[in-house]
Amino acid sequence: MTRRGRLLAVAAAVLTTAVAQPLPVWPVEPSDGELATLWIGPVRRRGIDALAPDLTPHWYARYSVAGLEVEVFMFDAPFDRAQTWPVSSLCAERPLRARDGLWYYASRRGWSMIVSAADDALVCRFVDRFVTRYEFFVGVDGRLGSVPPFPAILNDPSR
Repeated sequence: MTRRGRLLAVAAAVLTTAVAQPLPVWPVEPSDGELATLWIGPVRRRGIDALAPDLTPHWYARYSVAGLEVEVFMFDAPFDRAQTWPVSSLCAERPLRARDGLWYYASRRGWSMIVSAADDALVCRFVDRFVTRYEFFVGVDGRLGSVPPFPAILNDPSR
């Protein structure tokens, strides 16, 4: 067999193997050590349904976390309506305010976010990992104002 023939045979074997693998179906189950996977976003939106009436512009993303959905609403500044929410004692890693299944985090760098999650137990780990990775990417990229660098995958350091 010629060199070209061998290369074509290897390429065909690789393609056959890749095609035979099933595609993941949402919600994606995390692999070992993976906490969350970005599913949608970030996309620019206005308003948060759970806070109606509200037309505040923000960046929106949806993550798959252990088979559950977590929504992130990111603001370029502190979100005034959440400043009065009660401080939660659930999370030791980050100071969060909570109300009606929504969790608010305000960064010292001026941005803030609201997280909506079906399972409160995931919120603390998710917010801590998200903030850590987001601030790393902002430090590397340095561009706030363009599309924010939401992490595609959040790994769980406790595993």
